[in-house]
Amino acid sequence: MKKFLIITVCLFLPTFNQVLLAQTSKIQQLEEQLRPAYGTARASLYIALADACIEEGQFDKAEEWAEEGADFAKKIKQTDLRAIALNRHGKAYDVERQTKGCRKI
Repeated sequence: MKKFLIITVCLFLPTFNQVLLAQTSKIQQLEEQLRPAYGTARASLYIALADACIEEGQFDKAEEWAEEGADFAKKIKQTDLRAIALNRHGKAYDVERQTKGCRKI
């Protein structure tokens, strides 16, 4: 039984590492795309970054990106994108609160 578990872990560990690297590289790609972006594309990238951070469990960073997206959307007078960014901010906050509650149990 131990041998089976060790073999299983050894087989799936590289796949797990690839998933983690893919998620991190997704955030890095979005950050690189953000630099030259402007207008509604920039606001959308802030939202995409918040989503990527939520998926990775980086809730504080997700809140920061969402807040920047909301501020930028307000600056360019895009109320629909501002609403989406504020929604992501709330989602990151809520999911973080839920996961912290689960850890206490």
